[in-house]
Amino acid sequence: MSIFGRYYIADADTNEFLFEITDNMVIDPTTLSGHANFTIVANPLVATAESVSFNYDAGQQTRTESVLPYALFGDNDGDLSGGLNLSEGSHSLATSYYTQDGAGGSLIGSETLDFSVAGPKTDAGTFWIADATSDQLLFEVKNGDTINRASLPSSYTIVGVSGVGGESMTLDLDGAIQRTESVAPYALLGDTNGDLSGGLSLSVGSHTLDAGVYSQDYAGGFHLAQESISFFVV
Repeated sequence: MSIFGRYYIADADTNEFLFEITDNMVIDPTTLSGHANFTIVANPLVATAESVSFNYDAGQQTRTESVLPYALFGDNDGDLSGGLNLSEGSHSLATSYYTQDGAGGSLIGSETLDFSVAGPKTDAGTFWIADATSDQLLFEVKNGDTINRASLPSSYTIVGVSGVGGESMTLDLDGAIQRTESVAPYALLGDTNGDLSGGLSLSVGSHTLDAGVYSQDYAGGFHLAQESISFFVV
């Protein structure tokens, strides 16, 4: 439990406080989806505090703030500056509070928060055989399914539907067909304003589809989910 302050992840583009971070917290990256530029803001719990010194990830970012908001990357008249690295894995935030500006006067106290950003989820969403002529989703393909070629239309593709939000999806079929889609429908062979492109030909035998979901376009931002399904065609 923090004694000297409370700490918030903030969107530096909108100045919105997203959520409070606490010691040993594990951040679900899906809660950061839709945001791209971050900072941390400290809210002192000690009335005598006039300045705060930050040390993020053992010196990756340091700063002393003497005027509210006390932000890790500073601000311009309250307009927050960003640049926070929230990569997957462990992070730490050390803060010290002082009685005068510029880390002057007496040290009130120091504390360190340890937290982490979780890796991608293992359930990216659902995957469908779609008719590229009618643009209709025909049936879901699940891990271990068997598909009869006779059930496939003359022109078809595979479409992914994200189950974790996000802004883009990567699709990789058998290592032979790869595509990154930043606008739904997330189609293996692409589309034109929702008009699916066909041409997929699933040969008899086993196939593997790998899919990743990301928080920003073009597989950027946070890796929200990664899933692999295997299926058979007879």
